[in-house]
Amino acid sequence: MCVRIVDIDGKNTFLIIGNECLTNGKDGETMADIFEKELKGDVTCVSFPGTSLSSRYPHGPEIKDGEPAEDFFTFYWLTIYIHFLDFDSLNGYLEYIEDDSLRAVYKENLDKLAGVDYENLDYLVICYDGHDYLLGRDGFYEENNQDITTLYGSLYGSFGNLKDDYPNLQWIIASPYFCMYTDETGAQSPCDLTIVSKETLPNMMNYIINFSLDCDASYIDNYFGSGISAENADEERAERQREVELVGDERDEEADAEERQQERFAVTVLRDGLQ
Repeated sequence: MCVRIVDIDGKNTFLIIGNECLTNGKDGETMADIFEKELKGDVTCVSFPGTSLSSRYPHGPEIKDGEPAEDFFTFYWLTIYIHFLDFDSLNGYLEYIEDDSLRAVYKENLDKLAGVDYENLDYLVICYDGHDYLLGRDGFYEENNQDITTLYGSLYGSFGNLKDDYPNLQWIIASPYFCMYTDETGAQSPCDLTIVSKETLPNMMNYIINFSLDCDASYIDNYFGSGISAENADEERAERQREVELVGDERDEEADAEERQQERFAVTVLRDGLQ
């Protein structure tokens, strides 16, 4: 699907929110860098590594021993604090991030989030990888379609948090891309053949599509368009390994294949689609 940008006031403004898929990259260029270079307008990219779209708990983030504090910064809760323009509270949760370097990344991106002029924001772009699937989150609950621990419920709730504040804001959501699931033994299996909670990743993407239809958001496919699936994932990794051997690149070949997909999404889909 292509998204047509309508330039009303002479300058389009974009806020792109995601997790580490925005900060991964190669040759010193991240996906966020590509967005900022290729999109026409003012672009703010914020990335919170390790976060997901959905919430771990239904009634709010909790701090429990042995559990990561990143749940405070999932997409749903970010929209809550954008609604209240209360970024001081989010900054207060940084103390629960144990890793110093990760805390610094979160702080930098919170400052960028606080600096957005939301009244004049044109487009909100949601760009997360398969964390919800890999964490075993459910896609949808029939008995409660607004449960924020599910993929659909978190998106629907996030839209509800902001729709009255910014009724003219256009929402654009990108699907996750192909990934491998690693079980407790370290064995890997492809996301289109592996059920983690109740769904494979392609099945979970149906709930993202349903959200986009229900809330008039634009949906961009970054999964099927990448051309990587269970049938050719091994071939893709083997091809990347051949490239590694030719150029002497010691980076992880699967991670680099992921970066190539991200680059394709950023350049081909957003640059050519958002015109």
